[in-house]
Amino acid sequence: KTCRYRVKISCPDLNLRTFPLDTQILPICLKVRGTGKHFQAGSKEQNVVLVGPEGEEGSAPKDGLRRVGHSISDSADLLPDFLIQSIMGVRSNPPDRRYEMRIVVEREPGYALRNVAFPCLIVLLFSFTIFSIPIQDLSSRLENTATCLLAMMAFQGTIKDMLPAVPYQTALDRYVMIVYTVLMIHGLEHAVLFLLTTGAREDWLWAERPADFFHGSLDYAQISHETVSIAEAIIVQAEAVLLVLWHIYYVRYLIQLRKTGKDARLEFSDEWAGVSIVKGPKAFGRSGTRSNGTWFNNRSLSGQSQNFSGKLSASLRRGN
Repeated sequence: KTCRYRVKISCPDLNLRTFPLDTQILPICLKVRGTGKHFQAGSKEQNVVLVGPEGEEGSAPKDGLRRVGHSISDSADLLPDFLIQSIMGVRSNPPDRRYEMRIVVEREPGYALRNVAFPCLIVLLFSFTIFSIPIQDLSSRLENTATCLLAMMAFQGTIKDMLPAVPYQTALDRYVMIVYTVLMIHGLEHAVLFLLTTGAREDWLWAERPADFFHGSLDYAQISHETVSIAEAIIVQAEAVLLVLWHIYYVRYLIQLRKTGKDARLEFSDEWAGVSIVKGPKAFGRSGTRSNGTWFNNRSLSGQSQNFSGKLSASLRRGN
C-alpha cells in the first residue's frame, strides 16, 4: 500500500564550508510505529518492515542501485536556490521498521556570485589602476587604496544578511578575505617603493624625508633611475598572473569537491545492498512559475537550522 505524508522537518547540521557551491544532504528517517504489533495476512502472521525499490529479498550490491522507485512530485515545493541532484533510499540490513531517505540538493551559486563575488572582483581589479599614479605621489596612491578598502567594508555591511552566519569560514568568506589581503599588500607596496626612491634625495631636509626604517644599512635608489619603475611593473604583472591562476584553481577546486561527493555517493550505492539512488529532475527549481507548492526564501538553507517542506512517497511492505 502506498501512503503519502506532508511533513515539515528541521535540518540542523548543514555543512556550508564550500558555500556558494555547497551540496547539502537532507535526511528523512522513517520508522514504523509500534514495535510489537503484527498484522494478519490470511493465516500467516507478519511484521511490518520498510524496504526500498529492491524489495526485501535484494541483498547483493547490484540489487541496491536501482534508478527507479523514488521520485519527486511535480507539485512538490520548489527550492529557488537549489537543485535536487539525487534521492537516496537506504534500507536497514536486514530489513526492519526503519528506512532513511536522503535528498541531495546542490546550491545554484549565481545569486551569491552576482551580488557578492562579482562586486569584490571589481574592487580588486580597480585597485591595480592605482599603479598608474607616479611612485612619488604617495598620498594619492594611499588615498585610492584606502577608498577601495572602505568600499569593501561598506559593501560587506550591506551583504552580511546574504551570507550564512556560521562560526567557520565558507568559500565565499575566504574569497573576501583574499581581496582584503591583496588591497593591504598594495598599500604596503606603495609605501615601500616610496621609501626606496626618496631616501637618496639630498635636497630634502631631514624633517621632510620619510623615516629611515633601515638605519642607513640600505642604499636607496635614485629617483631618476628607471630600475624602480621596471621592478614595480614586474611585481604588478606577477600579481595579476598569480591572481588569475588562483581564481581558476579555486573555482575548479570547489567544482571538483562537488563532483567528488557525487562520485562517493554512487560508489556507496554500488557497494552496499539496500541503497537506491535516483537522479533528481533536471529542471527542478529552475522554473520561473510557481508550482502547487510554496516557494522557499532565498536564504532557506543558509543558516544553522532551517526547514524543508515537500512531498514524500514511501512504500510499506509486509515481510517475515
